[in-house]
Amino acid sequence: PIAAALKIASRFGAKAVAVLYTLVESAKATGVDPRAYLEVVLSRASQTPPSRAQELTPWHLTTDLPASERQGS
Repeated sequence: PIAAALKIASRFGAKAVAVLYTLVESAKATGVDPRAYLEVVLSRASQTPPSRAQELTPWHLTTDLPASERQGS
């Protein structure tokens, strides 16, 4: 039972970390501060239906972040 629980937890943990890394690297690729981006995404995710998830991508949110929170500004 413990080994099975660890396997499930590891799978869940690995998937969660992969999602987090993807969000951080996507923000960096668009020149957005990853922390600011994550704060916006996490605050809006629960109110955004899956059909509108693309609105939470850094490409769509760059104008919603203050210039001081963009990298290099």
